[in-house]
Order: sequence, then C-alpha cells, then structure tokens
Amino acid sequence: MLKLRESIKVRNEAEAINNAINQGQMKNPADYRYMFTKRYKLDNEWHDIFINLNTGHRESVRVEQWITEDKEE
Repeated sequence: MLKLRESIKVRNEAEAINNAINQGQMKNPADYRYMFTKRYKLDNEWHDIFINLNTGHRESVRVEQWITEDKEE
C-alpha cells in the first residue's frame, strides 16, 4: 500500500472494487476507476474514492475491512 500522506493511501484496486460491490454501491466496475483511499475527518472512517468514467463525478464508498495489512519497510 502506498501512503501519500497520513489521511490518503492507495490500496489494491481489486480490494477497493470488491468493497464497493459487496456494499451494493457499484454494479458495473467498468464504469469506475479507483483513485485513492482517504480518511475523512467528519466520521474518522476510511473511504475508497472512485471516479465515474461516464459522468466524471467522484464517488465515495466507506471501507468495511482492510484485506491486506500495512507492512513497514
């Protein structure tokens, strides 16, 4: 996982897409591109951020579970 700053990370795209599908927030993954994962100050929760390729709008899906663990180098 790439850590851009404390509140923004880039995780495995397949995990982010599966998270959105499992929550019923995404029906057709081909219409979206994963951008990054961000911790929002408002709820202190991580959210996967996608861009809708048809509309250009960003969409947020709360992360239910991290699948891969952070590894310190």
